[in-house]
Amino acid sequence: MLREAQEKSKGKTGMERLDVFLEYGEKLAAGGSLSKEEQNALFLALTESMSPGERQQLQQMMAFFGR
Repeated sequence: MLREAQEKSKGKTGMERLDVFLEYGEKLAAGGSLSKEEQNALFLALTESMSPGERQQLQQMMAFFGR
């Protein structure tokens, strides 16, 4: 599922990638909460193709939301 999320996020803008992150986070959490490692793996898979600036903005936003 992480590879699918990574593929789906390619070529998308920062906010579009966030939508993918949320979609796959919900799918993965459907059976229960994600472990910290699973959350980090999902985040890394979706941010690989982001520019450093986009990645930093997303990290700041996630920190704001307590993630």
